[in-house]
Formats: sequence, C-alpha cells, structure tokens
Amino acid sequence: MSLTQHLKEGIACLKPIYERGIGNATQIITVPGNSYIDTRITKSVLKHLARLYGVDLSAMRKNYGEIVGQKNMVPIPFNKNLLMIPLKMRKPITRNDGTTGYINLTQLEAVKDQGENQVLLILKNGIQVRCLMKASTVEKHIRNARIVLQHYQQTHTRLKFPLYHIKDFFSDSSRPATKGDIAILVKEILCIKERLG
Repeated sequence: MSLTQHLKEGIACLKPIYERGIGNATQIITVPGNSYIDTRITKSVLKHLARLYGVDLSAMRKNYGEIVGQKNMVPIPFNKNLLMIPLKMRKPITRNDGTTGYINLTQLEAVKDQGENQVLLILKNGIQVRCLMKASTVEKHIRNARIVLQHYQQTHTRLKFPLYHIKDFFSDSSRPATKGDIAILVKEILCIKERLG
C-alpha cells in the first residue's frame, strides 16, 4: 500500500523499526489500528507526507519552534486531524539510525509512565507504542503539540483573502503562478476538502 492509501485510513503513528530482511524501516499504524511496513526510514516517510500535503517541514519547524520555544522535536501540523509529535522510540544500532518516531496528537488516548525513562503511549485504537523518554518530557511535548494545534486552527480557519484585499488580488491576475502559489493553492484545496468531509 502507498502512503496515500494509508492517509485514507488516517495515520496514528510513524514508528522507526528494524525489520528482518529489510533493515531500517518504518511501521505505519493507522487510525483503525492496521499496521503496515514501509521500507523507507521514518525521516523519508515524513518528508513524503509533507510533499503530499504541500508542507515545508523546515519552515514549519522554524515557525512553530518559535511559538513553543524550542528548536528540536517541534510538533508538525499537517491538518487539524494530523499533528505529529516527534518522540524517541528506539535505541539506534548504528550512529546514523534515526530514533525519532511520530505520534498523531489527535489519536493519543493516554500516557503511562513505565519508569526508567520509558512510557507507553496508548492510542485511541488500543495499540500501545513504547517511547524512550521520561513521562514529564513526553507530557511537555504533548502540551507543546496542543499549543501548535490551537495556533494552527486559529490561523487556518480565518478568511485568507479579506474583502478589502480581493480587488488587489485580482488586479495582479496577469502574473504567472509560481511554485509557491501552487503549493499554497494545493494546501488550501486540501483544507477545504477536509472540512467538507
């Protein structure tokens, strides 16, 4: 199955794993609780997800990092139902193996402290995901994710072109569209599609 097909089910978690016969891979857990193996590393799956949503990951991390006051492990909103919280989910075998996985805030039911820098993340579908961080640190990341989600919802539910700007917008209609214009348009269409159902 492709990532686009997984999006139809909804993504609950992207987890870095070592898969026999494949090596470094990603387990994709969907909202209904289905589990799929993607042969790409988690970082690549996240980049592909960003391309599908027309999202600039570097800009998102910078902008939302400033809002929550941190440079690393910044929550990434793709839409109001898909906000990915980066969390450490495994110990690497080699130096360049990624340790970070992503939990969708909207699919997180509970966090259970297991002691010794470990917690269990309980998803709404009942699946438990092990996280190698202190419970207090995980709770901080969840609080930051809620702040990001609130900011995202406030900025993405406003009218993009207030009435006094519409005349100026259409007066420049002879200008060719740039890739940036098209990316914004794709993002807006996806938001409208999401709101409609």
